[in-house]
Amino acid sequence: MTFFEMILRSVGAILVLVLVARLNGPKQISQMTFYDYIVGITTCSLAATTALSADIPLLHGLAVIAFFLLAGIFMSKLTDKNRLMRRVLTGTPIVVIAQGQIKPG
Repeated sequence: MTFFEMILRSVGAILVLVLVARLNGPKQISQMTFYDYIVGITTCSLAATTALSADIPLLHGLAVIAFFLLAGIFMSKLTDKNRLMRRVLTGTPIVVIAQGQIKPG
């Protein structure tokens, strides 16, 4: 792989990441679910692999990145709309402090 091709592949991967991240909307770290975190780590890893691996066709790598990010968006929307799916996929919060008192764990 030439240096120019590596740069071109990197730019393509970054553009797909930015495009789909904009579609997902802004989220604070505290608002992210574990699933959101895993999707973020995985898509960044896929982008790096796509940019650096000549064995993977660029279009295939970009399609997989887009699929992972769109799956994350779908899961986010699903958990927003369905209480049972939210409990199954994100769990339930644990109350640590209530009414100024530390709850035993």
